[in-house]
Amino acid sequence: MFLFLIMFRCVFVLCLFFCLCCRWVFLCFVDCSFVFFYLFVCFFLFFVMFLFFNLWFFLLYCLDLFCIDFCGFCFVRFVLLYVLFCLILCFRVSFVLICFFLFFGLVFSLFFCSYALCIFERECFDLFGFVFCGNDCLHRFYVDWFFVGFFLCKLYPLFGLFVLNFCMLVEEIIVYATCCFVLVFPILHLFNLIYDNADLNIN
Repeated sequence: MFLFLIMFRCVFVLCLFFCLCCRWVFLCFVDCSFVFFYLFVCFFLFFVMFLFFNLWFFLLYCLDLFCIDFCGFCFVRFVLLYVLFCLILCFRVSFVLICFFLFFGLVFSLFFCSYALCIFERECFDLFGFVFCGNDCLHRFYVDWFFVGFFLCKLYPLFGLFVLNFCMLVEEIIVYATCCFVLVFPILHLFNLIYDNADLNIN
């Protein structure tokens, strides 16, 4: 029984050490939300609880030599609380690590799928979705010169897709979804861009 408890303690020590090391590595790269909790766990678990655990084993061993077993019930309660604490800690660490790997797996999957579908980085971060048609001097925002883009593959979470048709007969821009377009104009300084590039009059 004593040997079994020793082996049980060693297994838990190794598992907790591995989980805490993984958690500390995770904290360095992602967040610090539980850093104070795990610092407390580090101090309490490794420096206090393990020391007390070793002293308790030594005490039981000495009492066992003299055939004294009056503290067996207290020791069982302590072991149960210790195991419960270890299981809760391992569960929390495992849950965070699983979320961490699932999140990065999802991000990398979307990253490679976006390149496979010709949706580039500029396409992903262009939230306003302006498309100019009919005039080569007017281009979409946040893109390189001569970059056409794949606007049909995009998501526009802020204002949706705007199609700006340039009419060569009257030399003006016909705008769809005008109400939202007026709200976006002051933010993006579209007037200055149009006057500088095409010298147009916007009604």
